[in-house]
This record gives sequence, structure tokens and C-alpha cells, in this order.
Amino acid sequence: MRLLCLVLCVALVWAHEPFQSPSHVSSWHETFEGDWKSRWVHSEDSKYNGRFEVEAPKGLEDKALKVPNKARHYGISALLDTPVDPAEGLVLQYDVKLSEGLSCGGAYLKFLTAEEAFTPTGLADNTAYTVMFGPDKCGATNKVHLILRHKNPKTGTIEEKHLKYPPSVETDKVSHTYTAILYPGNNSYAVLIDGEEKKAGSLFEDFDPAFNPPEEIDDPEDSKPSDWVDEAKISDPDAVKPEDWDEDAPREIPDEDAVKPEGWLDEEPLEVDDPEATKPEDWDDEEDGEWEAPMVANPKCKSAPGCGEWKRPSKKNPAYKGKWSAPLIDNPAYKGVWKPRKIPNPEYFNDEHPLQNIGKVGAAAIEIWTMDEGIYFDNVLVASDPAEAEKLRVDVWGPKQAVERQLDEEEQVKKAAEDEMKKAAEDKKAAKSEQAKKLVSLIFDQPFLEPYAAKLAPVRAAVEAQPLLLASPLLLLLPVLLSLRGKKRKVDVVGQAKKQDVTAADDQPAAVVEEKRAGSSAAAAAKAEGEIEEEEEEEEEEDEKPAAAARRRASSGIILLNKELLANGFPYPMALSSFGMGFSWFASLLCCRVFNVVKADKEVSTSFFLLHIMPVGLCMALTLWLGNLVYLYLTVSFIQILKAFSPVATMLLLFLARLETPSRRLVSSVLLIAGGVAVASFEGLLHLAPACCFWLFVGSALLELDGMRSSGAFLFVLNNKAKFLAAAAAGFAVNWLGYVVIKTASSLTLKVIGSVKSGLLVVVGIVFLQEKVTLLQGVGYGVAVAAFLWYNHIKMQQLATEALPHSDKPVAWGKGGKEETLPLSSSSRGDSPRIVSYQGKGVV
Repeated sequence: MRLLCLVLCVALVWAHEPFQSPSHVSSWHETFEGDWKSRWVHSEDSKYNGRFEVEAPKGLEDKALKVPNKARHYGISALLDTPVDPAEGLVLQYDVKLSEGLSCGGAYLKFLTAEEAFTPTGLADNTAYTVMFGPDKCGATNKVHLILRHKNPKTGTIEEKHLKYPPSVETDKVSHTYTAILYPGNNSYAVLIDGEEKKAGSLFEDFDPAFNPPEEIDDPEDSKPSDWVDEAKISDPDAVKPEDWDEDAPREIPDEDAVKPEGWLDEEPLEVDDPEATKPEDWDDEEDGEWEAPMVANPKCKSAPGCGEWKRPSKKNPAYKGKWSAPLIDNPAYKGVWKPRKIPNPEYFNDEHPLQNIGKVGAAAIEIWTMDEGIYFDNVLVASDPAEAEKLRVDVWGPKQAVERQLDEEEQVKKAAEDEMKKAAEDKKAAKSEQAKKLVSLIFDQPFLEPYAAKLAPVRAAVEAQPLLLASPLLLLLPVLLSLRGKKRKVDVVGQAKKQDVTAADDQPAAVVEEKRAGSSAAAAAKAEGEIEEEEEEEEEEDEKPAAAARRRASSGIILLNKELLANGFPYPMALSSFGMGFSWFASLLCCRVFNVVKADKEVSTSFFLLHIMPVGLCMALTLWLGNLVYLYLTVSFIQILKAFSPVATMLLLFLARLETPSRRLVSSVLLIAGGVAVASFEGLLHLAPACCFWLFVGSALLELDGMRSSGAFLFVLNNKAKFLAAAAAGFAVNWLGYVVIKTASSLTLKVIGSVKSGLLVVVGIVFLQEKVTLLQGVGYGVAVAAFLWYNHIKMQQLATEALPHSDKPVAWGKGGKEETLPLSSSSRGDSPRIVSYQGKGVV
């Protein structure tokens, strides 16, 4: 009796505890440390074109097996030291980290069946396995596989048993531990994720197909009798449609009580043409048909209760009954739902211990296809005792995930801050865009521009896309507008002076009047013509200052812009020059053909264009190309130092052409300017000569195009549209103002003023571009600026002497205060002789 009680107690304990580890527990644990390649071997099957790598995930120290590339097949396996028998209990566990998520692919492991013929290099997709376990996700599939390959004890065939309703995959980017436990004592299982039980139950109830087939099956030869009635309800044959049943009554009728809301816009359509839409540049009316703007919701309808023709709303018809049909009654002939009869299952067997027929685990393998990269596998465990898996989770996985959670929280905080900053920047950009749209609308919606609305549509679209386009032309044209305003004021002053001069003629002394009457009519006419020319030249000299100043500012701006673009991502001077000339051409077309700001009535013949304009264009293109080319290799400061030598060359040419009268002080001042600059340029001349010689003989047009294609220069242009357009606009202003200045200014004066502009650009280069100027260069430019002041003093003296009264013979005072006659001399512009009188050492 006591023996029987002891047996019963043991049985109860066995039934309550699903699994007790045997005394001969065997386990295998892989951490991918050390010489992992000696344990894990890639398959030699050509299907597996992916190769695993071992490295530590970001922020962690422990190494793991990594999937480095997506869209690949991977196959790798490692043999266990000792096969593990599921009949004695089986625990499978590993960590997986989806650093880039899991969009489509597997992250499961196959625990291969122990076979003597298996080698890791021979791994294939049909290699026999005992258990397949782990995450799999693609499309609608999102589950943690648990598949057992069971051997039929009656026939010996192998059949896969899939867990029904498996848990879902953890898709965040931290490490998770997946654990599968098979209990042989009561034929149960459990699936754990991070130590938490997600699914558990009986092997006989939760797998499909079942481990044991049913004892009875439907008779495949049985069929439903022909007189079998399986319709439970039928229409009442005695039912009659009521006389007042109207089958034609509509379901809904107009609501006669409805009233049209106030403010309804009957004449406004629900949709209108999109005012912001523009015809695509590649649209061909002949091939694509007439272009029509897409339709958008009418903005006027947003603030109104409705648009278009108002119609009464509908309501349910209380008289509606629909089609009449007879009511249903119980079918007196109904026999119920037919089922085939049952027969004994010839394939029936009862496997009371299915884990004895799934095979021993002899190897671990990863045989997957995935569209994701950055999948990490670690801490693969094959054991018989669940306590080993629990200890591994506590000691290894727990601390690792805690670090990952902290890193993930920090990343989330950082991302939230970046998103907030991005949103603030977008809001700010949207506010600026709205302001820019209002400004564009204010400019382009002027009444006088309505006739040109169609022609200006592309320009308006471009300005709305890049509002900065408005800034550069306005800033560049501001000095011109001011100069025109100044010119008008000065013309009025000159007119008043002429009027006063004519009025005061009668008040001159009698001796002077008699002397004028004694002169011949030809001399009087020549003198009058000379006076008029002198007045006009003085007016031109007054007018040249604002135009020259405007050109100097625009020229300085384009120098700095070109230097910025050429030195920071776009080293293609010919292409940059072509952008500026293209903009100038486009702007001139707008001025001459669209707005008629400048009338261009003269037609240019083809022969004149080819023989006269094209050579000038070639020289201008070479000048622009070579002028921009040097900015790739020299600083703005040094280039301006070299350009300051131009007054010397200009002065010599003017002397040779007899367009300027030599003067000792004038020559000395210009030479001193150039000499001071020369002192500052010695250090850079060594670099300029070989660079210029090299690029002058290299055909940059072909080389530039290849370089632009390979270096992504076109993308650089798209990302810096505002800078390129500003440089192009500045180039246009320089070209336009250049013609104005050339017509009115003295060449030597312009060159000397350019030297001072060069000095200002040196300062800008030092302050804003962080360019280096040596002490020697600074001293040289100081001398040049001092000499420029001397030059201005000399020119002011010349202007003062030219303003003295005229006489037929110049008179000067010699030694002792005696009056002497000076020889006649012509002015630099070939006008009438001018009389200069000296007293002592001063100018009268």
C-alpha cells in the first residue's frame, strides 16, 4: 500500500512539473568571439551570394554575427559538439537585433537534424532540420515560427508541423531574446520573448497538421442523395401583395422645406484653372494637343456656403416600400445539412511521445533571404535545461538591452529636437515664402503689366520659386537710379548757369566788348563752339562719376561672387562666364523686346554680325574665361594687386595715341601707384606665371564638361541657384554700366579709380574671405593709395586751370613778376586753345 502511494505521488509531481532536466544535461553556447570562422562555415552552394560578418553593433561592446547587405541569400552553419535529444528536453534560444528594422525577410534559425553525412559546406535549403524557430516578416506575414519536422511512425514519412497562431515579431531596433522550450514529460511547449511567455500549450492541439491523425475520416465514396432537401426556409406560397403597396415609389424625394443659404455663389464654378500652373517647356501642341491648366477648387467657395447652381437636398420618402416579396416560412421537407458518413482512418496512428520522432539536433544554421541589412545574431544556445537559458538572459541579454534602451531614448530625444528644429525652420520658411509671394504679387499685379501677363508668366514662376531673384537686380540698379536722379539735378544747374552767363554778357567792360567785335566771325564761331564743347565736357565729367561708381560697385560684387563660386565647389570658369552672359542676353531681350525700355530699331545684317560682332564676342569670351580662371589659383587680394598695373599701360597707350597730354607730375603719380603695387606683388608673381601659361594652352572647354559630369557640378548649380543668379545679375549690371561709363569717362581716370577699387577688394578679401596679405603687400598698397591721392590733387588743379577765362594768347608771369606769353597747347580732347595765367607760384 505504501509503495502504491509513493508511485502516485511521483506521478502527480511529474504531471505538475512539465520538465525536469536530466542529470546528463548537454548544452552548446555560441557568442561569436575569437576564431568564429573555425566554427561557423559558409555554404558553398551558389545560391548563397551573401557573406556574414562579425562586428559589435553601434554603442555595444559584444560582437555579433551581422547581415551586411540586403537582397541576398545567406547560408552558414556550425556543428554542435554533442547532439541534443529533444526526447530528453530541448531549449533553443538566441538574441536578434534588427538595427534597420525588418521589412521583408527572415531572422530565424534552423536547428539541423544530426546526420553523419552532413557537412557545413553542403548546407542547402532542403537540408533536414529538427526545429525551425524565429522571426519572419514580409507583407501580411508577421510571426515567430515554431516548426517541428515529425516522422510518421507508421509510414516513415516526414511532415512539417506548424504552430498555429504564433506570436508577432518585435520590430524595434534593440536586441530581443527568443526562446523555445519543448517539454517531453507532458508533450507541451512554450515560446518566450525577452523571458515573457507569449505562447504555450499542447503539442497535440496547437500544431497544424496534428501530430496524431483522426481515428475516423469522411467516406470519400459517399454522396448526397438527389432527393435530399437542405433548404430550411421557403417563400410562403399563400402570401399576396397588399393593394396599397407602391413598388414604383422612389427611395428619396426633394426636400420642399429646404431654403437656399444666404451668400450662395450661383455664378461661381466649383473648380477653376490653377493660376500657378505653367505650360511645361517640353509640351508640343501638335503632338500633345492644346495645353490646359489643371483644375483646382475655387478659392471663393471656401468662404461661401456653396457655389454653382443650388439644388434642393433629398430626404427619405416615407411612402417608399421597395419591391414586394413573399415572407419566408419553415420548409416542411427540410432534412437538415447533409454530411458524408464516417469510416475508420486507414492512416491512423497514435504517437504518445512525438518528440522522440523529430530527430536529434546536431547543428545550428542560418539559412535566410532578406531585404534588410544590419541584422545581428548572438548568444545562440542549444540546451536541455530551461535554467541555463534564464541565467543567460539575466547575465548577458538584460544588461545589453538596458544599454540599448538608454541609447535609443537618447536617439529619440535627439530626433525629437531635430524634428522640432526642422518644423520651426519650415514654419519660418513658409512665413518668408508667404511674404515673398505677397511681394511678387505686389510687383507683377500692377495694372500696367497686365498686357504682358502671358509673357511674364515664366518669369513670375521663377521669381516665386526663388524670391532672392528680386534682391540682386534691385540692389544693382539702385546706384543707376540714383545717378540718373543726380544727372537730372545737375542738368538743371548747368542750364541755370548758362542762362546767367548769357545775361551777364552786357555787363562786360567796353574794352573786352570791343576786342570781341574786332575778331573775325570764324574765330568767334570757333570760340563759341569751343565754349559749348567745354561745357558739354564738364557736364560729361560730372555725369561720369555716378555711372562709374555704380559700375565699380557692381564689378566688386561680381568679383566676390565669382570667387565664392569658383573656390567652393564649381571650378569651371568658362561655364560660369556663360551663365552670366546668358543672363545678360535674356535681360536685354526683356528690356528691348518685351518692355521696350530701350528701342532697338536698327537691324544688323548677317555679314556685319559675322565680320564685326562675332570677333568682338570671341575676344570678350576669352577675356571673361581667363579673368575667371585665375580665381581658381590666386586670392582676390593678389589679383587686384596685379590689375592695379593697368593705369601704367593705359597711360602709355593714351600718350602714343595723343589722347592725353604728358605731364611730369601725372606720369610720376601713376608710376608711383604702379610701383607701390609692384612691391606688394613680388610674392605672388612666382605662382601666376606657370599657372597662366598652362591654362592658356589647355582647351578647357572639353575638360570642363567631363569634369562637371563626374564631380556633380550640375547638382551644385541647383543647390546654389541664388548665388549663380546674383552673379549673373551683377555681370549684367557690369556690362550695361560699362557701356555708359566708356561713353562718358576718361580711360586713365577709370583705371586709376579701378586701382582704389582693387584696394577695397583687398580689404574685403582679408575681412570676409580670410585671405592672407603679407606686411610687404600692405606697405605696397599704402604707397599706391597715397599716390592716388596725389593723382587726384593733380587732376583737380587741371580742372581748376581749365575753368579760367579764355584769351587769344596765354599769359604767364615770369621771374620778377613780368608778364610772359605762353605757347598755345591743345587739350587732351582736341578742343579750342585754353588760356592759363600764373601769378608767382599759385594758380589764379
